[in-house]
Formats: sequence, structure tokens, C-alpha cells
Amino acid sequence: MKLKTWTERPIVAANLTNPAFCCEIIKECAKAFKAESNNNLPFSYAMLVLPFILPANFRSRMPRSKATSMHAWLNDNESLKIDLSNHIKSFNAFSKESIMFGIVYNSIRIDESGHIEALGKKAKSSLPNEETNECLTKAGLFGRILANAGDQYTIFSMLGIKP
Repeated sequence: MKLKTWTERPIVAANLTNPAFCCEIIKECAKAFKAESNNNLPFSYAMLVLPFILPANFRSRMPRSKATSMHAWLNDNESLKIDLSNHIKSFNAFSKESIMFGIVYNSIRIDESGHIEALGKKAKSSLPNEETNECLTKAGLFGRILANAGDQYTIFSMLGIKP
């Protein structure tokens, strides 16, 4: 999928998928994953972050804390898995664009194992938009949940998709 230029993108879509903002979401997830597991975020997990965080219907159904296992959360929200593969694919180009943006601007890097490492200082802890703050908070929670969910085969199996 080739991304449209900024002038060709609808304003709402351009704002929602702004690579700087999306990079911060992925970075928050990577930082939380590392804090929880002492490992960098696997690249395949980075492809899950935006599809689970950006759409309000996914984000609003996230657990309230990392105490809820991924398995229990997905069992309580089976409808999230409907057409999940296509949902994730529809965000792949935006995820890759955001990762490339982060690499160029030294916000994230890909380590020697191909995992995403968060770099630099912490982003502003509070932004003027409540939904923006919620995205960043949920990204951190998603990172902690992924860190405790098992290996990538287990996670992708629970999601019913192949990496």
C-alpha cells in the first residue's frame, strides 16, 4: 500500500495518522514493554500498536490495568478479532511510516535483533487533548500487556493471525 501525499490525505486521516504522533504511540508502547520485560519491543508487535490504540472502539475496550491478561481480555472481547488481520494490514503502512520517522528523528531505533528501542527523553506527560493523552496512556498499557502475554507465537495465536 502506497501512502498518499499529505495534500491528498483527508484532514482527519492526516491528523490521526500523523507520523510524529504515531511514532510517540509506538515509542510509549516500546518503553512500557522494556520496563516490564527488560527487552526491546519485537518489530512484529510494533505492527499491532496503532491498530489497537488509534481506533476508539479498540482503545476503549482495553483492560484498565496490566493485571488483566491478554488472554482474558481477548476472551471478553471476542468481537475485536473479527477481520482483525485486515484491520492490522490497513495500518501497516502508517506503522512503517511512523517507525521510519522515529528512526530519522532519533526517537526510536531498531536494535541488532530487529526490535524497537525507545530513545531520548520522555515525551510531554500531558498534552492539551484528552484523546491524545488517552492514546499514549493506552499504548503504555498495551506494551505492559504484551510483555506479560508470552512469546510472539502465543500472542499471534491468541489474536488468530499469523505474523
